[in-house]
This record gives sequence, C-alpha cells and structure tokens, in this order.
Amino acid sequence: RPIRLVIFDCDGVLVDSEVLAVRTLVAALSADGIDISLENAFRDFLGRSLSSISDWLLAHHGRPLSASVLEAMRGELYALYRAELQPMAGIQQAIAELGLPVCVASSSQPERIAVSLDIGGLAEINDVHGDRNRDQREQQPFPLSCEPSQKLHGACSLFSVGPALGRDSPRSS
Repeated sequence: RPIRLVIFDCDGVLVDSEVLAVRTLVAALSADGIDISLENAFRDFLGRSLSSISDWLLAHHGRPLSASVLEAMRGELYALYRAELQPMAGIQQAIAELGLPVCVASSSQPERIAVSLDIGGLAEINDVHGDRNRDQREQQPFPLSCEPSQKLHGACSLFSVGPALGRDSPRSS
C-alpha cells in the first residue's frame, strides 16, 4: 500500500518547543512555591502531559497544578514562543520533499499546537484541524480530520523526521 499521509508529532519534532515549555513550567512552579531544578524537570517532565505532571506534583509535593498556575504558564509560554520558538532544523525542507499530505498528532492542547505551528512557520499544516473536544477523552491522541477511511482509531503511529534528515530519531513520544 502506498503511503497516503504522514503524521508528525508537534513538540520536539516539528518545532523546538520542549525546552521552552519545561523552562516555563519550572518558573511557574517556582512562583507557586514549588522549587524543582531544570535538570530534574527535564528528567521528570519532558514529553509528559500536563495531567501526568499534575499527578506527579500531587504525589511528590502534595498538590497538583492549579488553574491559576496553568493560566499564567500558558501566557508566559506563548510570549516565550513568540520570542524564541523555531522550527526544527530542516523540517520545512523535509516536509516539502515528502510530496505527501501531512498532519499533526499530539497530546498538546489544540490552541498550543496552532500557536506553535504558526510561530514556527508551519501554519499550513494546521489546515487539518483536530477535535476541539479532546479534553473529554483522557490521554487520547489529537484526532485527525481526515476522510473516514483514513481516520486512525486508538493510538497513532508518529513519524520522526530524524532519519529523513540523516540523523538518529529523537526518543519516542
């Protein structure tokens, strides 16, 4: 069967956002009285959902992420994205050379994906919209608006661009 669609994860694959997100999280937690080093945050939080980070904080610090911390973090993160976010090196060329339709599967919030893609110069990928009711389904992949015969059920397979760029793939999501 020929490949008809390539699905990319967003954070750390299309845009170099993971370091910025962890820095913002550490600053927001510190402002809320929870001190975690950057080194420990990268070890414990990199690539994890806010829900799992909140669970970890509850287990280790006696309280989850509060709504006010999340809101402050979101504002700071988007400001940091506007100042520093970059597409991953070579991704635009790799996508162009694929010559195939592409879309995003991510556990990030749809708003964060749209902001990331827009700032990262990849807004054309955002033409495929996800399900805005994602919060109702715990830990589901970002649903794709594809033809019914192309919809993915259950878990998505995420493609890395590492091999296409001649280097090792980043760790699995």
